[in-house]
Amino acid sequence: MCRLFINADSQLWTYRTKSLRIDGVVTSIRLEEFFWDILEELSFRDQMTVNQMITKLYLESLDADHDISNFTSF
Repeated sequence: MCRLFINADSQLWTYRTKSLRIDGVVTSIRLEEFFWDILEELSFRDQMTVNQMITKLYLESLDADHDISNFTSF
């Protein structure tokens, strides 16, 4: 299992912070590059922008009464 990380492109594990607007509020989310890549693939598949997908996830989480005090961790 450790080889997965040892042999992986180290660029995938660098952080990137994006500023975005969720439900009218400006915020920022810091994730590893790998996770931004996955979000971009999923949003492209669903014909959305990454910001639209994150907003949708946020609103669905609120509707489901999830504790999202730390949305990045969620």
